[in-house]
Amino acid sequence: MKWAVAQGYRADNPAGDAVTAALGKQNSGKKHHRALPHRDVAAAFATVRASNADPTVRLAFEFVVLTAVRSGEVRGAHWSEIDFDSATWVIPGERTKSGSEHRVPLSDPALRVLGEARGNSDGSPLLFPRRTGGELSHSMVSKLPGRVGIDGTLHGMRSSFRDWCGETGVAREVAEACLAHRIGTAAEQAYARSDLLTRRRAVMEAWGQYVSRS
Repeated sequence: MKWAVAQGYRADNPAGDAVTAALGKQNSGKKHHRALPHRDVAAAFATVRASNADPTVRLAFEFVVLTAVRSGEVRGAHWSEIDFDSATWVIPGERTKSGSEHRVPLSDPALRVLGEARGNSDGSPLLFPRRTGGELSHSMVSKLPGRVGIDGTLHGMRSSFRDWCGETGVAREVAEACLAHRIGTAAEQAYARSDLLTRRRAVMEAWGQYVSRS
């Protein structure tokens, strides 16, 4: 409308201050993914495991929950990234949100998921390939919780994990490192070179046992 006035097509702007006042302040706040209380994650985990979901989709979901990583990092994971001797998954920088390599310590429950996935493997380089080949789509995994009646999102499981860390005394820097978040000022980040893998390993093992206990 301002353009129309400037071009001489109108003498006034009917979408001016009066409309703005009538509409009121618009809330552009960021919406967060629905997250289950951490005490409910084990029941959700058991519900998915007992469901008739596609085995590969189910295992991908379980691996996301157990490792607290992003869905895309799991869906694109290759067997070559897994070091079974050290029970560590190394996600290359080109597949992480931060662009930096992220080492993920694998708990016993996470290793059991990989064992089941390996038993179902058809030779694909992917941990969790779709039946027709290639990566699982985002929706194939993200819609699974809703299909089995879970009132929380897949990505929200990362928030559930973070809440659990906060309520069980996990140090902030360790919890954030588990989520591949960088914290502190630029100077702090420059000097904090360790990824706290040893400390994170104990945390992820405890989390794995906590959510797979049912």
